Amino acid sequence: MDKTDEFGKATDADGVYEAAGTDAGEALEALPTLDVFGSRVDAINYPQLFKCIDAWTRRPEARRICLAGIPSIIFSRDDPEYREAHGSSDLVLPDGMPLVWHLRRAGHRSQERMDGPNLVYRLCAYAER
Repeated sequence: MDKTDEFGKATDADGVYEAAGTDAGEALEALPTLDVFGSRVDAINYPQLFKCIDAWTRRPEARRICLAGIPSIIFSRDDPEYREAHGSSDLVLPDGMPLVWHLRRAGHRSQERMDGPNLVYRLCAYAER
């Protein structure tokens, strides 16, 4: 690993984290979650996320990752179909900074924003390795 991110986590030159540790199932089971107005938001870091995605690609089953911001949390409260889609996702990632701040305040101090463009960039860099 060549450098660290703003939280002191080791990354390579492209900002990609080393994915190590338990298997994807154990990582998901141990994942802390936060209830925000009745919607789940997962506290997860990029190494855990990449480990889960990597494990999922080896199985013939569909998975869903939801990127959640405050608007999607509010939509989930008001629309039963949206709430079901959101609630049945395998992972709900904090896309907006208010959710990140809420997770950090709840004790997940190193939680990062996992917005779509950065997530895709980091996932492609991880897959390229």
